[in-house]
Amino acid sequence: MNKLTSTNKKHTSMKKHTMSNCPVENALKLIGGKWKIPIIHHLSKKKLRFGQIKKLLNQITQQMLSKQLKEMEIDGLIRIEKYIQSFLLKLNIL
Repeated sequence: MNKLTSTNKKHTSMKKHTMSNCPVENALKLIGGKWKIPIIHHLSKKKLRFGQIKKLLNQITQQMLSKQLKEMEIDGLIRIEKYIQSFLLKLNIL
């Protein structure tokens, strides 16, 4: 696979969460919600493509999966590796 480099790493329409002094509050801001923990679970095992995650989480809509992945990328939880033919998603351990 040929890797593409992207100069626009951050999505302009979404902002990184504001962190507080409470670690529990910070963790909940990063992984709260219905889908982020299942996404992290699957990505902790291996790199996956968008469609593979969608199949594993069959009740999530494409729009919601895309939104969750963008938020997780902005927050530094995952890295999206962009290739000419596909996108691979990798969990970043903080």
